[in-house]
Amino acid sequence: MFVLDESNCSSCGAKRASSRKRTEEENGKPPWRKILWEKQPYEDNHVDKTFLIGLRQNVNVVPYDYWTVVMDSAVVTQQITIVALFLLGFFYTYSQLLALPVLSAVELALLVFGYLVRVATETPATRPRARSALVAPTGRATRAVLKSSWGGPYRMVSRVSRTLWQVWVPVLWKMLLVVFGVLILSPVLLTLTAPISTDTITTLTVLTLVIHLATFDYSYEHFKPPSATSSLGSENDINVTYTGPISLNAAIFASVLLTSRLSSIYHVFAVVYLAIELFALFPIMRYHLMMYSNKLSLVLTWSMFLIVTMLIVPLSKPLAIIYVLSVLFVTFVCPYWLKWVQQYKNEISGPWDEAVPVRRIPRL
Repeated sequence: MFVLDESNCSSCGAKRASSRKRTEEENGKPPWRKILWEKQPYEDNHVDKTFLIGLRQNVNVVPYDYWTVVMDSAVVTQQITIVALFLLGFFYTYSQLLALPVLSAVELALLVFGYLVRVATETPATRPRARSALVAPTGRATRAVLKSSWGGPYRMVSRVSRTLWQVWVPVLWKMLLVVFGVLILSPVLLTLTAPISTDTITTLTVLTLVIHLATFDYSYEHFKPPSATSSLGSENDINVTYTGPISLNAAIFASVLLTSRLSSIYHVFAVVYLAIELFALFPIMRYHLMMYSNKLSLVLTWSMFLIVTMLIVPLSKPLAIIYVLSVLFVTFVCPYWLKWVQQYKNEISGPWDEAVPVRRIPRL
């Protein structure tokens, strides 16, 4: 990079072409040229002084906006809150502070609430081709039934029955399979890790939950699928799936480890089903809510934060302070830290880089 009439580059020390040409002519050699079709009086591994003239620094670096990063960190905050909520559910059940009917009612309410949000926020852009095993895309069918009342009672009854048979019955059937599957396995899970000491169970639970947080698919909730009318393709080309097998398996394994400390198979069933709701189904609902409205997603994040804080305070105030400080650190301090560290980023590019083809799809 040359400044005004300087003969040498201020960053790499390379000479200008005219100065380099005079120097090479004084040495009795013609100027080196970047060609292959003509033999030149230079070695094959010759590095010319003009090699760094095309050097560019931080060409593709986009500076971070602090508040944008803060909003994006809400996904991490939500997942930390989910882990804390699961541990609180287990501890309240283990300590008999929460009755089993109350826990079952809360789980049922969470399931219905998540399903209604999933249906209400479904759009053509967020309707996946690969669908969840428990959450079917019933939003369009349900709305079609509600809009069909003008056609008379017979037509509406026909549409309702067809919708119940084609959509709701398969969903309820799959949900019952999961419920009865967990209920049948509850006696096994109650005694599976009973011989293992409590210290080992605690250590393994903390380790698996850390693995869950480290391997969670945070990009899933920030994936912006193209709309059905975009130039990138039709809605049939959209394949939005939640992929996080290691994270999900680690969370379910943590719940299995903890169930051996419960008192009955019904408590085991409630805790395992709570883990399935929070770790398997809740991210899907959060994805659809975020695609529908970022503001509603932020409201959900801070509502969960307040609920978890209020549940921790009666148990331990120091633990509640640690939780609050941890969430504030992840949400506000880490984005500022990332923005501050970016000033030391040094991305070097130049003509020696490999060409990257860019596929351009013309708009129809």
